[in-house]
Amino acid sequence: MSRILLIDDDEVVHMIFEELLESSDYEFSKASEMEAGLALYRQNPADLVFIDIFLPAKVDGLTAIRSLREDYPNARIIGITSASDKQPLEDAVTAGADFAIRKPFMIDVLRRTVEDTLGKPE
Repeated sequence: MSRILLIDDDEVVHMIFEELLESSDYEFSKASEMEAGLALYRQNPADLVFIDIFLPAKVDGLTAIRSLREDYPNARIIGITSASDKQPLEDAVTAGADFAIRKPFMIDVLRRTVEDTLGKPE
């Protein structure tokens, strides 16, 4: 069973992930704070981590992506943001994310993103 970690402080985003993943064979964990999310990842690395690029924290999303990429070169990381311009998406990829997507996202887009990255659940 693949593990997915979401680091985002938006409860609506948490609900979207839960709705998508409750009916699949993914193990899901979440953190509303960057430091807590990074600690979760370091304790038990997830197969895929979604990181809010602009999550207010001591460690911003781009720094977190760089840190995870450095410490875990094979990590699968997706940056997420609600910013309307494309620069933050490009910055996330430059920082080391495999790719980045804009919030709000629709369930089918999120499902396809997860399946394209991890494969379809068994």
